[in-house]
Amino acid sequence: MSRKKSIFENLFRKIIPYSWLIIIFVVVLTALSAQRGIKLLSSINTNLQALLPDDYPSVKVARDIKQKFSKKQKGNNVVVVIDSPFQEVNERVVTDMATYLKKNPAIFDVKYLNENYEFSKDHKLLFLDYEDLEKIRDKIKRRIQQEKLGGLYIDLGGDDHKKESLDFDDLSNKYAGYINSARSPFVANSDGTILYMKVYPDPEKTSLKYYSGFFKEIEKSLKNFPLNEYGNDIHVSYAGSILTKVNEYNSLISDLTRAGLVSTIGIFIILFIYFRRFIAVFITFIPLITGILQGFAFCSFFVDSLNVVTSFLFSILCGLGIDVGIHMMDRYLDDRYHGISQADALVNVFTKTGKASTTSVLTTCASFFILVINDFKGFSEFGFIAGTGLLIVLLNYIIFFPPLLLYCEKIKLLNLKKGHKASTHKKFEALPHFPGYKKVLVGGVIIFIISCMLLPKIGFEWNYGILKFKDEKTLVAREKIRQVSGRVNSPAGLIITSKEEAELLKQEIKKRKDANPDATTLESFRSVYDLNPDRQDEKMALLHEIEILLNDDALNVIKGKKREAIDEFRRNIASTKKMDPQEVPQELIDQYHSETVNDPSMLAFIFPKADLELDDGRHAVDFFNEVNDIKINDKTYNASSDSVVFANVLLTMFAATKEAMLMSIGALLLLLYIDFKNVAKALTVFGMVIFGLVSMVATAALCGLKFNFFNMITLPTVLGMGEDNCVHIYSRFEEEGKKSVMRALSTSGMTGFLASATTIMGYVGLIFAHHPGLKSIGQFAVIGMTACMLTSLVFYPALLEYLKTKNKA
Repeated sequence: MSRKKSIFENLFRKIIPYSWLIIIFVVVLTALSAQRGIKLLSSINTNLQALLPDDYPSVKVARDIKQKFSKKQKGNNVVVVIDSPFQEVNERVVTDMATYLKKNPAIFDVKYLNENYEFSKDHKLLFLDYEDLEKIRDKIKRRIQQEKLGGLYIDLGGDDHKKESLDFDDLSNKYAGYINSARSPFVANSDGTILYMKVYPDPEKTSLKYYSGFFKEIEKSLKNFPLNEYGNDIHVSYAGSILTKVNEYNSLISDLTRAGLVSTIGIFIILFIYFRRFIAVFITFIPLITGILQGFAFCSFFVDSLNVVTSFLFSILCGLGIDVGIHMMDRYLDDRYHGISQADALVNVFTKTGKASTTSVLTTCASFFILVINDFKGFSEFGFIAGTGLLIVLLNYIIFFPPLLLYCEKIKLLNLKKGHKASTHKKFEALPHFPGYKKVLVGGVIIFIISCMLLPKIGFEWNYGILKFKDEKTLVAREKIRQVSGRVNSPAGLIITSKEEAELLKQEIKKRKDANPDATTLESFRSVYDLNPDRQDEKMALLHEIEILLNDDALNVIKGKKREAIDEFRRNIASTKKMDPQEVPQELIDQYHSETVNDPSMLAFIFPKADLELDDGRHAVDFFNEVNDIKINDKTYNASSDSVVFANVLLTMFAATKEAMLMSIGALLLLLYIDFKNVAKALTVFGMVIFGLVSMVATAALCGLKFNFFNMITLPTVLGMGEDNCVHIYSRFEEEGKKSVMRALSTSGMTGFLASATTIMGYVGLIFAHHPGLKSIGQFAVIGMTACMLTSLVFYPALLEYLKTKNKA
């Protein structure tokens, strides 16, 4: 009795004669998609704001500040650092070099002077808080008493034997901005051995391509600058936000290009070793490339650019997408080797292997599409592009691959007269049972228990600085800049509209700071209204009192740098004058006001502690919590900076990961149940996936690896991809009448191994990346996919064998 043909089989057989139309359609569609697809692949936004939704307060505030104050705040720049042992030489160099650069029409502006030097020099001590001046006075009094009384001095509040330090380092850090601006007319360190200038591009142009060209123009110009005429000990180095962005982008592109080549070549070699036919490998790659180009072109209508988490998707789609081609090509070659006609072999590829591939891809895509509803765009855009791209690759294999096979064999490009793998299959098929399946299962249970015990040992890398691309030359220049600026971080900006708001916010920041003085990240709040210091008469009187104390003979015993600090403070007091509000430079005032006419918006700043390292995510989160959602009189204020955005990214990612894992688990279970229509079968496959995921985390912990905000994406993706082999093996096992696990393993299992190897190879390229974040993604994914491959090809067949012997399969 003949087998009843399904609707899809009948439809497919009717379409076969028109395969040439399908080939033409796909080729034309790919040609139209190529430009858009390649453009998206090469468009990478390295800004952390790209990982958050546009309506998040930290993103909205950053966008508003950029729109309203970008020209006055100047924005991104290249910092040119000049250093030598000679202050006068450095000052001549930076002056002449700035004049030289200003002549270049590509350069918008150059800043190398403390333009408000005279203003700061005359009034800088008035910007100190009155309470801090009192602390200075009290500190000096205690030191004088210590010197006069010697061993008779008793400090009821502290150490009797420890003399009071008069170096004022704590206040120097707190008021570094005021102090540095009054130190020299130039932007320089304390002894003038390091100076720097900021070179600004056209503020209207912000593309990375423009920034890259702008920096090259500066380098080119300064190569022609006669630096050797000023001496031989002068060094020039570069830093700045533009260089950071350009270096990170170039590093990503270089790493991704290398990763793509490594992955593609590795996949090609693996397939060639397995199929032993160059043309078979070449044909298998064609629908993959057409599908990826079409997929990225389609996604480009919804996503403007890739971000740092989605940037590596080309390699991943290569590794995932080729799995479908491997299973289809292997099935076709196997059927043709066993004498099945070309039409029937194509039908099997379409209806049987295609069905299993569709189930496998849909479960993987479901785990990707689940990510789309996350606020964390690192997950949501990854899920959308990966899921859409993989579906389009699947469609190319189902629709395009069979006609491609038909015509390649028809024109003798694919010659199937020679057998290519019968001996391998026969060796496996000859085994009646999976060898030692009981011992394998016991071993698996032991490994799972040990892995669960190791889970708490996995850590999280909070230090974002470790995950950034590092350019040694830039790092050296940044350290020199730090010696000049005295800070390791930047303030968070927020927008206000009145003096009343400024006063209320200043009070609130002080209240928050005083509420937890030992743990606070806050230093101060500043607005345009702080340019006219309060309590000036009281401060002048207090400074006079301090001046008298500094002239006390008891302090003459102090020598060295501490004596220099005392003398400098005395000179600063002598030069300090009471300020008339009209003295404040208009340019300084204008920097706080919106560029838009009749817009009352003003820029204000919340400063973190000067020495607080905000690359540490824990500090960034603490700072974020203190400057986020400040509620005053029914109005909410939010601040933004790179560190605030970084903290927002971390918090959003943690919440998104939990949601993604729960939803991915639910979607995976549902799809497995829909496919198997049996709870027990679905749970056995799901159990293997969890086994693989737990093993991944445990192995990473043993290797000393940590999770970070780059590689957290591997958790939901490995969860979605880990079931692929199990689905194919069980599908083949069921198709063969549930008679032989080894027959299913020798066919779908072998191709499953190959598919896993190519998926792993898709990530292997990332291990060679110089970017630490990308490298960590590769490490975790390779460990995870290797663990899932072992569970699906070793422990799952052993479980099937056990269930078969118990008549439960």
